Amino acid sequence: MLDIEELRVLLKLEGIDLSNYSDNDLNILVTNKIQELNGLIELDVNPVHRRQYESHFHYDTLRLNYYPVRKIASVKINGQPLHPERYHADYELGLIYFHEHISGDVEIKYLSGVNDDVFQSRIAPLIRDMVAYTLTYNQLQLGDGVSSIKEGDVSVNYDTSNNRGNRINKRVEELRNHYSSARIKWL
Repeated sequence: MLDIEELRVLLKLEGIDLSNYSDNDLNILVTNKIQELNGLIELDVNPVHRRQYESHFHYDTLRLNYYPVRKIASVKINGQPLHPERYHADYELGLIYFHEHISGDVEIKYLSGVNDDVFQSRIAPLIRDMVAYTLTYNQLQLGDGVSSIKEGDVSVNYDTSNNRGNRINKRVEELRNHYSSARIKWL
C-alpha cells in the first residue's frame, strides 16, 4: 500500500494544495485509484486470496484464473495434498506445471497480485500520478482536452501529447500489454 505521509510530501512538492484533504480522504482516493487500476489492467494490484477448483482434470499444466501469483498455499488432488516437489509454478503467468499427468479433482488455494518489486517500481508511482491528476483536475477544473486558448486575435496552441493524463494512459496500457501478451505467448 502507499504511504499517505509520503504521498502528501510528493503531492506538495508538485504544488498541489492538500489543505482540504484529510488522510482519510487521501486513503479513500488511493483505494479508489487502485480499484480503478485493477479494472483497467484486469489484474489484482493488491494481494487477494483465491481458491480454484477444477473437476475431472486430466492434464499436466493448469492455468490459474487470476495472475500474477504471489504464493501458492496448497494444491490438492482428490482431496489429498500434493507435495510442492511434484509441481512448479510460473508465478507471473499463473501457470502450474505438474511433473506428471494429473487425473482427478484439483483444488488450489493461492494468493494473486503483483509482487512487491512490481508494486513499488511500477504500480505505486502510477497510483501516485493518478491521484495527483485527479487532485489537479479537481483544483483547476480543467480537462486534458485544453489544447489551445484564443483571446481576440491571439491564439496559443499547447502540445498535449505528453500531458499527465496521456502518460498515465500509456503506462496503464503498457502494464496491461505486459501481462496479457506474456500469457498469450504461452497459449
